[in-house]
Amino acid sequence: MFVSAYGQASTPAERLVVAFAAVRATLPKPEAVAPETARRVDRIADDLADLFAELHAGQERAAASAIRAKQRTAARSQARREQRPATAAGGES
Repeated sequence: MFVSAYGQASTPAERLVVAFAAVRATLPKPEAVAPETARRVDRIADDLADLFAELHAGQERAAASAIRAKQRTAARSQARREQRPATAAGGES
């Protein structure tokens, strides 16, 4: 069940939810766990999911920033390459 649900999850957040569901499934039956304990486990799972989403968003922002920086560098390099032949041709006249 876990492997198929995990494989069908398309986003990191969905995969995290499936993983937490699998962890919860391994816990003793609800009647054996005190309500306070179950509530705490749920709270911890929710906090971890929020943290994961926050970290993932931060990584995406950092990656997008790095990509933009690389694109700017590539554009400047391309502009310099295109300018060199034009400058050389202008100097020969």
